[in-house]
Amino acid sequence: MSNMLTIALETYKQKVESKVFIIMLLVIFFGTFFGMNYEAVFKKSTNKENVIVVSKDQQIIPMLQNVGSESDVNFIKSGNTLGEAKKEMKHVDSKTILTIDKNNVGLYQGKIYYQGVAVYGISEQLQKLVTFLNQEIKVEKLNLDEKQKQFLKERDVLPLESLDRDSSSFNQTVYLVYIVGLILYIAVMLYSTMVAQDIAVEKSSRVMEILLTTITPVQHLVGKIVGIGLLGLTQGAVLGISAYASYKVFRDSSGIFKFLSEGKNNQAVILAIICFILGYLIYSVSAAILGSLVSSVQEVQQLMYILIIPLFIALFMVVIMMTGDENNQVIVISSYLPFLSPIIMYARYILGDVTMVAFVIAMLINVGFTVILALLGKSVYQGGVFMYNGDKSINTLKKAFKSGKHYS
Repeated sequence: MSNMLTIALETYKQKVESKVFIIMLLVIFFGTFFGMNYEAVFKKSTNKENVIVVSKDQQIIPMLQNVGSESDVNFIKSGNTLGEAKKEMKHVDSKTILTIDKNNVGLYQGKIYYQGVAVYGISEQLQKLVTFLNQEIKVEKLNLDEKQKQFLKERDVLPLESLDRDSSSFNQTVYLVYIVGLILYIAVMLYSTMVAQDIAVEKSSRVMEILLTTITPVQHLVGKIVGIGLLGLTQGAVLGISAYASYKVFRDSSGIFKFLSEGKNNQAVILAIICFILGYLIYSVSAAILGSLVSSVQEVQQLMYILIIPLFIALFMVVIMMTGDENNQVIVISSYLPFLSPIIMYARYILGDVTMVAFVIAMLINVGFTVILALLGKSVYQGGVFMYNGDKSINTLKKAFKSGKHYS
């Protein structure tokens, strides 16, 4: 037990004191600090987008400004040609040109020109404003009285309301699932890869042979997994401290802390930590087994693609769920499968698609499979760490398993 703790603490110490880890902590801290309250940090500019208008109609600018008084557009009159408007773009800091004139039936028609990347919000507003102007013209041509005009202009709006939460809470839930799913994907992939790389480095440098004269391979394996797991929890703690500091400074401008404190949403962070631990355990055990079969970091990187594939599938399933297809049978089945359940089942539970019972069942299945994998992988690891041949991975796996069963 003491040997295992020594390996774990030494591994943790080496990683924490590295420059890469310190830089990563700073990035996590400041990224979370400003990201949690982006609304307060990156306040939306009140300046309107300048749009150059090319038209022969002298009344078009006042009309557009009148109907678009609440829009994000500021209309600027230009000459009567597109060429003149292009020359004027730099002088008035504009990237959009609207050419508009009346057609033969007296309705406005035109075209929107843009420079660089199309600003779809601006183009959508221009479309609505021109449509509104044409509707006014059509109403006038029909010679309707005021009551008829008012009746024709009335709009029916169907309100959108969730049965189990308000719309702002639902939007924050969706954002949370996206963010946590991505964090789990990156974290599990990063730390499990770190386990495999550490084992491969110690094996290739022959440090492994010295270590295994005083400890058993299993103690070394558990020590590595625990040490790097503590590293991940440290970064998670820094993320939490940064988020709390951001809340104290900006007073929760984005409402995320209020959201997390309401209803079952206060479970989100706790369940995310649980899913990280369970996901990390099953992937780190697999990564350690793969790391014991190779003798260089380059070989580890190639083998790790095997583990990245299920992680990518899990993240892809979460993206599909965001489209409203969370009851798809493939997603339902996948949420109970080991390697996939820590990410997919978390998303399903937070979105309210399953109960806590289903969540617990999925996690227990994942834990059970991790135990079975660890028991089978024990022999592979015990034999693999002593093998340095450049044979194919399948042959190395068979030899390591046979050798590990007779390890004493």
